[in-house]
Amino acid sequence: MVEWVTQQALNLSFDLAEQGRQAKFLIRDRDAKFTASFDEVFAPEGIRNIATPIRSPRANASADRFIGIVRRECLSRMLVFHRRQLETVLS
Repeated sequence: MVEWVTQQALNLSFDLAEQGRQAKFLIRDRDAKFTASFDEVFAPEGIRNIATPIRSPRANASADRFIGIVRRECLSRMLVFHRRQLETVLS
């Protein structure tokens, strides 16, 4: 599982570079699958990894609220056929 998560981090890093986008922060939880190798993927890009606080269920409340709004207001009224269309809708 750890190798898969690290590979997904590499894929995200390559996708961001390919699109010419630069992220400053990556907010993640403290799950054991996010190891040092995961964090090292983003270090050369200058992306700072921020782990959510320990035992604080309210830390994800803002993200959950945003995702819920996007799902209800944007995505429930349309069919998304490919990634580019989804990115256009979300931007």
